[in-house]
Amino acid sequence: MLQKESILLAKALLLVALLASSVAAQSNPATSIEVRQAWSRATPPAAPVAVGFAMIINSSNEADRLLSIEATISESVELHETTVVDRIARMRAVARLEIAGGSTVVLKPSGLHLMFIKPKAPLREGEKFKATLRFEKAGAKEAEFSVLSLGARDASHGGHGAKTP
Repeated sequence: MLQKESILLAKALLLVALLASSVAAQSNPATSIEVRQAWSRATPPAAPVAVGFAMIINSSNEADRLLSIEATISESVELHETTVVDRIARMRAVARLEIAGGSTVVLKPSGLHLMFIKPKAPLREGEKFKATLRFEKAGAKEAEFSVLSLGARDASHGGHGAKTP
């Protein structure tokens, strides 16, 4: 009788473990955020800032928030937003960025973008560097940025006058 009870207990524990892992897989959006097409512009010597752009894709049903950004190429990294009021462009730091479930946020010139404050060296066309974007639910996501020409306007054309969609 004891052996039968042990087998039933083992089966029950296995079922609980399978259910728990299934629920965790469905509710854990850790793999639901992707950072794609990350790029930056080359900088002149002694530039006080560099910019960064990317697509952030949230494929889960839950909203997530970008909380911080880190990169070894600069002293700090901030999320900024450019707005135009009365034909005057203004830029301000944004503390957090919410990415709705099932949506894509594009960091692009003249909109939301990253500011790499006090770069440690000039960024040169053709180089690559990494940054870590930390999300509230998805955790840390590493992105590799490609450095395009100084006048680049989007990642697909590398500065040949094409506008970011």
